[in-house]
Amino acid sequence: MYLRRAYDLALQLMGKTDNKRWVKDICLHAINDLKVIGVEVIINPETLRLWNVELRKGAGKFPHPNPNIANGKKNEPAIFESIPQFKSDCLSFIYDNFDNFVVDMLRDNVIDVLIPKHIDRIKVELSQYGLDEADSPELIILRKYISKPPSYGVVLSWLHSMDFK
Repeated sequence: MYLRRAYDLALQLMGKTDNKRWVKDICLHAINDLKVIGVEVIINPETLRLWNVELRKGAGKFPHPNPNIANGKKNEPAIFESIPQFKSDCLSFIYDNFDNFVVDMLRDNVIDVLIPKHIDRIKVELSQYGLDEADSPELIILRKYISKPPSYGVVLSWLHSMDFK
C-alpha cells in the first residue's frame, strides 16, 4: 500500500511542482496519507525508500530507469565514452608513472599533452572525411576543457571511474 501510494504521488507531483524529492517529499507524504486512514506500519520514509530498492532489485519487474544502473554498469565520464583513446592514454600515463604518481601529474598531462593531441587528431580525421568540426561531439567536449581546464576533483573522478582509489 505504501509503495503504491508513493508511486501515485510520484506520478502526480515529481517533475511538475516545486522540485519534489523521492524520500523527503513523496515517501513522507505517502506515509502520512496512510496514517490518516489508520495504517501505521512504518514511520520512517527511509524504510519506504529501501522497500522500493528491494522491489526493483529483487523482482526485476521495475528496473531502474537508467540502463547503466539497472545492469550494474558504472557510468563513464563523457570524455572516456566519446573518446576511448583518451582513456587509454590516461591509463598509459598512470602506469608509466605509477611509482610516483599523483593526481596533479595526470591533470597536468591532460591539460598540456592529451587534450591538444586529441584535438589535433580529431581535426585530421574530420578533414580526411570532409566533415565539419562544429558537428563533432568529441571536439565540443575537448574544447570545453580548453576554455575551462579539468579541476583536480574532475580528474580524481576520472581515476575513480577507472577503478583507482
